[in-house]
Amino acid sequence: MNASLSAATGLRENEERLRAIFDALNDGIIVHDIDTGAFIDVNLRLCTMFGYAREEMLRLQLADLSAGIAPYTMAEAVPLLQRARSGAPVLFEWLCRTKEGRQLWIEVSLRRARFGGRDVLLSAARDVSQRKDAERALRASETKYRDLFEHTLDAILTIDPSSAAYTSANAGTVRLFGAKDAAEFLGRRPSDYSPERQPDGRASAEKQVEMLETALRAGTHFFEWTHQRHDGTEFPADVLLTRVEHEGRAVIYATVRDVAERKRATETIRLQADQYATMLATTISGYWVLDTQGRFIEVNDAYCRMTGYSREELLQLRIADLEANESPEQVERHMAAIMADGFGHFESRHRCKDGSLIDIEASVSFWRNGSRFLVFARDISARKRAEQELARSEIRLRTVLDTAVDGIAAADVETKRLLFVNRSLCNLLGYSAEELRTLGIADIHPSEALPEVWRQFQKQLQGEAHVVANLPVRRKDGSVFLADLSASPMSLDGRTLMVACFRDVTDRNRAEEQMRRLARYDLLTGLGNRRIFVEALNQSIARARRNGRSFAVLYLDLDHFKDVNDTLGHPVGDLLLQAVADRLRAAVREGDSVARFGGDEFAVLVADVDDPMDVAAIADRVREVLENTVTVRRAAAAAGAAAENLLRAVGEPFTIEGREIHSGTSIGIAVFGSDSTDAETMLSHADVALYRAKSEARGSYRFFSPAMEADVRARVAMGIELRAAIAAEQLFLVYQ
Repeated sequence: MNASLSAATGLRENEERLRAIFDALNDGIIVHDIDTGAFIDVNLRLCTMFGYAREEMLRLQLADLSAGIAPYTMAEAVPLLQRARSGAPVLFEWLCRTKEGRQLWIEVSLRRARFGGRDVLLSAARDVSQRKDAERALRASETKYRDLFEHTLDAILTIDPSSAAYTSANAGTVRLFGAKDAAEFLGRRPSDYSPERQPDGRASAEKQVEMLETALRAGTHFFEWTHQRHDGTEFPADVLLTRVEHEGRAVIYATVRDVAERKRATETIRLQADQYATMLATTISGYWVLDTQGRFIEVNDAYCRMTGYSREELLQLRIADLEANESPEQVERHMAAIMADGFGHFESRHRCKDGSLIDIEASVSFWRNGSRFLVFARDISARKRAEQELARSEIRLRTVLDTAVDGIAAADVETKRLLFVNRSLCNLLGYSAEELRTLGIADIHPSEALPEVWRQFQKQLQGEAHVVANLPVRRKDGSVFLADLSASPMSLDGRTLMVACFRDVTDRNRAEEQMRRLARYDLLTGLGNRRIFVEALNQSIARARRNGRSFAVLYLDLDHFKDVNDTLGHPVGDLLLQAVADRLRAAVREGDSVARFGGDEFAVLVADVDDPMDVAAIADRVREVLENTVTVRRAAAAAGAAAENLLRAVGEPFTIEGREIHSGTSIGIAVFGSDSTDAETMLSHADVALYRAKSEARGSYRFFSPAMEADVRARVAMGIELRAAIAAEQLFLVYQ
């Protein structure tokens, strides 16, 4: 009893493990009744793939899963089921429909098996929808390149082994090397069409001898060689040398293919019957002949190398045995279409002997007299991989461009239309990418700027690469901003594009303007600073020397300004300085200049003075204006409101805690004359006069005189001597 229980438990555990493995398989599995095709069991992966519960799947038939679109109907499936019932494994692709109605491509492996003690059909299904979508997209993108390769021919030459010289050349050679005709090659050697040295550093002439000797000894020799065209340009090429016995003597046939351009021959020169077999043996393209049943009649070595089969093995097969993209029925229909048209050019995929797949491009001609299909094909697997990598690179490039801060666009040089824009340009101009691609260069610039735009466009098209600063650009809403633009031409797909980078410089220009203003104007009062005052003073000096009219400089500072700062604070002092500036502007004439040098120092440039007393009158007016009662109060409200109130009340008294501020000024005057050689001298004279006014009587003005300068020098010298005397202890006290 215990043994039976243990066996039952082990059997149940074994079944549970098998069910777990069955459901964990990555492929969907269907167990069919061998006679009716009904579903006996399905795994979890299949249910997930089609969106059904297991109980729902077990109530379905194959017809319920088929998309019902020819040739993927049950009528097409019957021969496949019959082949599987006979014991032959069947592999095919099928278009299905999920529970939600979505189309689903699956790859199905169908075979006969024993399951649960009886014969069943076992289907393994794999979702290949993504692969089918990729193949369909790749086939669509390939159509634009087919014409480029349709009529390309290999270069084929014959070489005399004894002299190593060419004895003939075909038209493909003339085209490939850029020659006038085939006669140019006669008597010349391969090294004549090569650089002095090959990329490996060996001399071309020396290596040529070795290649020919190897071909004579081994019969064939395949290698890469760098050639040189008649115009001096170089290109790498695959070369196949084949030794052939021709009319009792050895001849070497050389097939040259330019691998840089990946062009190949789609049809060969029709040679005489005794040269036809040699040409087929030396061509790098795969070549085979089929009868109307699709059986191989003839194949060349190149196709054997491509697929890994021997010639004998291929001659036992049909083309449907190697075709991976089409079912046998589709192959038959394809052959019938080529028989009707006489020619076919297409891409497909072939199975190699080791099970791997290769992509091929085939050109087929139907020879009606012989009822034969003549096929040339080449392996394009490397190009397919390169195109996929290119597509990935384009995605990466698009990502980089869309993350760039600057706006980037590409325009067709001929049509001036925008072909590409990045996200930053869309944000900058306010358009969507689709809207911008309907516009031209003229649409994103204001009309008045277009002459300059086209002028710069022509300069950049001619290779004068530089940045165009502050070019006006118009947004979608009509507003205009300035941008720095750099552009350069490039070639793409046979047409010239202009690629431009836009950088909005509005903030930069605003900052630069602010910096320029700070360098020339006093930030507190808005008056010109010492720099701009000196410039105006130099201009007045030059003008006075030309027209003989004089001018004067008034140099002044405020009386007791330090007391205001110390007692009421610097903010109050700043407001006082602003009020002084406003009153100075009101006091001077139109055409005169007022500047603040710093602190409480101001300067006035009085232009076109005929009489020094005119200056005195202006000085009196300035002093009177400044000696008006100026009252400043602390800002108790917002700074803007306080500033506006102060501006409206300039010249009217203000009360602060019941106190008023009284401010006067002393003025030094320097009138332009023979001793005023430059601006700094004029300012120095006015400063000396100011010192005299402050020392003699505050609230007054004084004109500069040379005697004042002498007094200043004497006073400075006395100060220096007194400090030296103190240091040397030369002073002593005398009591009287």
